[in-house]
Amino acid sequence: MNNKVSRIMIISAINKGLYAPKSDLKRNIRNLTDLGVYFAKGRFQKDFFKLAQRILSNENSIYYELISNVFDNVDQNIIKTFGVNIGLNSWTYGVNKIREYEKKNNHRVPWTIEFDFQNTAENPMTASEITKVIEEGKEIGIYTYFFFTRYKTSNLDPFLQIFRENPECAFIIHAHAESINKIHAQRLREYGNAVISIYVDDSNPSPQLTKAMKMLLENKCLFGASIVYDDDNINFIVNHKWIEEIKKLNCIFALLIKSEKCSLESEKAVNVYVKNAKTNQIYPLFLIDFYEDISYISQIISDKSCFLKIFHDGTVVSTEYDMISDFNIKYENLSIILSQIMPKASCL
Repeated sequence: MNNKVSRIMIISAINKGLYAPKSDLKRNIRNLTDLGVYFAKGRFQKDFFKLAQRILSNENSIYYELISNVFDNVDQNIIKTFGVNIGLNSWTYGVNKIREYEKKNNHRVPWTIEFDFQNTAENPMTASEITKVIEEGKEIGIYTYFFFTRYKTSNLDPFLQIFRENPECAFIIHAHAESINKIHAQRLREYGNAVISIYVDDSNPSPQLTKAMKMLLENKCLFGASIVYDDDNINFIVNHKWIEEIKKLNCIFALLIKSEKCSLESEKAVNVYVKNAKTNQIYPLFLIDFYEDISYISQIISDKSCFLKIFHDGTVVSTEYDMISDFNIKYENLSIILSQIMPKASCL
């Protein structure tokens, strides 16, 4: 069955679930999960949906509260578009393309690319240069992209056009509350293929944060909260204080991002905290350990973790922090760079 037919069938099933009576929510969600198992081809997809089946077999699972929140507060176009783009295009169709590419070229390929535009650059990447990377990525099988942005509202504007021009991709934007306006929220709802995560790093939400969250909620966007963790705020996180604040903001997911200065001890503490929260179903939202979960998925797809970050000036990094390459994506094709900096494959 080709990707187009699979997409049509999945969207049809999602539509049925979205328009079903609220009283049938649990049954419809289980049916959608069963459908996911049916379409799953690789080990990652099968394991994911089988785990979901086990979790949702518990009628009292807290994740039903999360799912109900999604169905009540997120636009149907976003649920369908973003869900299919990451679940089918990235983790099924894209995975198959990546594995074929790896076998042919004898090196690993990251399943996602991070654009880290938090710092200024004298010669920053243009929207057309970013689009070129994404177009090359799709050819290889990369359909998920993360963007880290700065404070100014205008910094989000170029990305909206990129999202619109790549409807088959899934985009996750990390932004500050001050960067978001009503036009952004309306466009996110219209395009359906991008979600936003807002930095929330203390226990006293600012007026700008409250306003931004309310605006996203009113526009039925899919949004979450992010925190950069290190040794200074580790206790604030693992003692459940941060997540208790996040729960009040109607977030769908919470994302924890390891700081460059974070110690190994604090990193492990967060890893354990997130795994425990997921296993024991403590919170009615998706809890994500950013670098750990990216690595986990990468290892399943490519047998070895591989990571790619691109800075605002086009500089390429192949691990989380210290492996800055000699390549610049502004002047070289993505495929050439990957062939030089990604782990080689002795046996795929």
